[in-house]
Amino acid sequence: MPRSPAPRPGKRGPQRRPHGQIQRRPGGAQQRAQQRAQQHRRAGLAAGAIALAVLTTVFAVIGSRGHHGGSAAAAGSPGAVAGSAADRATYDLATRKLNFDLPAFGGGRVSEATLSGKPTVINFYASWCTVCKGELPAFQAAAQRIGGRVNFLGVNPQSNDTDGGQAAMIRAAGVTYPTARDSGDGLLRLFDTTGSLPVTVFVRADGTVADVHLGGLTGESLGQLLHTDLGVPA
Repeated sequence: MPRSPAPRPGKRGPQRRPHGQIQRRPGGAQQRAQQRAQQHRRAGLAAGAIALAVLTTVFAVIGSRGHHGGSAAAAGSPGAVAGSAADRATYDLATRKLNFDLPAFGGGRVSEATLSGKPTVINFYASWCTVCKGELPAFQAAAQRIGGRVNFLGVNPQSNDTDGGQAAMIRAAGVTYPTARDSGDGLLRLFDTTGSLPVTVFVRADGTVADVHLGGLTGESLGQLLHTDLGVPA
C-alpha cells in the first residue's frame, strides 16, 4: 500500500528548547474543548448577525430611495474610528526583524521604535505562572544594574489573565521597568511557544531577534544570555 506523503513543516520563529521550568496555561484539554464549543456558538451567532445586517441594509436602501445627504461618519467612513490605535506585532523570518506596538500599563504605547538604539529583553509573564513570579526579581535586578545599556520590557499575554492579576504580580515583585498588554497574545504567538510561560526574547539594538528562551531564568543564567546573545556584560 502506498504511503501518504509526510506533512511539510511550517515556518516558525526562532525557538530554543526549554532550559528551565515552564508552566502551561491552566485548563488543558478540557479548556480547549470548551474553546472549540464557544467558537462554534460564535460562528452560529455571526451567521445570524450577517443575515440580519443584509436584511437591514436592503430595507434601508428601499426606504432611502430618492433621498440624498447625511454625514460621512454616519455612513461608516474612517473618521468614525479616528484616534483608535490597533495593536501590531509582526516578525519577518527572513530578516529576523521584530516589530510591535502595544498599550503600556503605565499609559501610552510601547513599540520597537520607542526601544530602538539599545538591545532589548522582552519577558512574557502571567499572574497564574509561579515560575514567572520566581524569575521577576532577577529581571528587576538586571534592569537596575544595566538599564542604561539594555531596555527591559515585561509583556502580559491576556487571553488567560487580567489587568488586576498582573498588576498585583508586578507590584509584589517591585518591577519598575515598562510593562505592556498583549491583548490577543499576538506578540507571544509569533514565537510559537504553545502557551507555555515564561518566555524571554533577546533583541539586538538593530531590532533583530538574537534568541528566544523558553523557561525560567535566574540572575546567573540571565546574565549569561545577556552576554552571549546581546554582547552586554552583566
